[in-house]
Amino acid sequence: MTEKTFETKIKKFLEAEGCYCRKIWGGGMQKAGLPDLFICCNGFFLAIEVKSDKGRPSELQLYELDQIKKSGGTGLVLYPKDFDSFKELIRQMKEGDGFAMEFQPGRLL
Repeated sequence: MTEKTFETKIKKFLEAEGCYCRKIWGGGMQKAGLPDLFICCNGFFLAIEVKSDKGRPSELQLYELDQIKKSGGTGLVLYPKDFDSFKELIRQMKEGDGFAMEFQPGRLL
């Protein structure tokens, strides 16, 4: 699955779940390394760097995600293989009780 195809799938899911989601376009006056998607769901902030199966985040992208985590948000790199776990994270955010803010591929903490 290409990164663009996967990103579209993520955005459609988030829209169906009633989450705010905006794509960040690179280049121009934009700061390098910002995550692809910024999301707010039930008052929780997430930033996602979308990758294809074989994609890898740059050091700058990882740095930006780490800064988001340090400020109390959720920042993650999302691969197609982890989409089901991501959907569960979103559903837990919508329920609002007792979910973990930490996302790990293949499982939630």
